[in-house]
Amino acid sequence: MPKSFSIDLKQLETNYKKLQQKHHPDQYATKSKQEQAEAELASSSINQAYATLRKPLERARYMLKHEGIEEDEGEIITDPGLLMEIMEIQEQIAETDDQASLAHLLEGSTRQYDEIVNDIVDAFEKGDLDKVKDKVSMLSYYTTLVSNIQTKMSVE
Repeated sequence: MPKSFSIDLKQLETNYKKLQQKHHPDQYATKSKQEQAEAELASSSINQAYATLRKPLERARYMLKHEGIEEDEGEIITDPGLLMEIMEIQEQIAETDDQASLAHLLEGSTRQYDEIVNDIVDAFEKGDLDKVKDKVSMLSYYTTLVSNIQTKMSVE
C-alpha cells in the first residue's frame, strides 16, 4: 500500500486477506520446519500490520515513530478547554445509564473523533508533524471516550 495516512480500509482488508491466505501457517503444514516457522512469522507480521493500519490512532503513532517522533508516555492535555471537555464527557458517562443519553454522547464524541482524524490527514499531507503529534494526543483521549461509551452501552 502507498505511504499515506489516508487509506482505503476495504482495500487494506482485501490485501490483508490475500496475504493471510498466502502465508497462513496451515498452508505450510507439509513443508519443512524452517518454512513453517517462516510462515508463522510472516502471518504474525501480517496480523500486526493489519491491526496497526486499520486503526487511525495506531496508524498515526506508527507513522510518527517511522518519522523519528516518539509519543511522550503519559502526555497530558495542556489545552484547558479540551481538558474540561474531556472531563465533562467522562463525568456524563459515569453518571448516566440512559441509553439515549449515551447514544447522544457517542454521536458527539464520534463526530469529534472524526474531525481529529481529518485534521491528522491534513497535517500529514502538509508535513506538519508537530500538529500530527498534538492531534494524536487528542485522538487518544477521544478513542478512550468512544470506547468507554460503547462499553457502557453494551453493558446496560
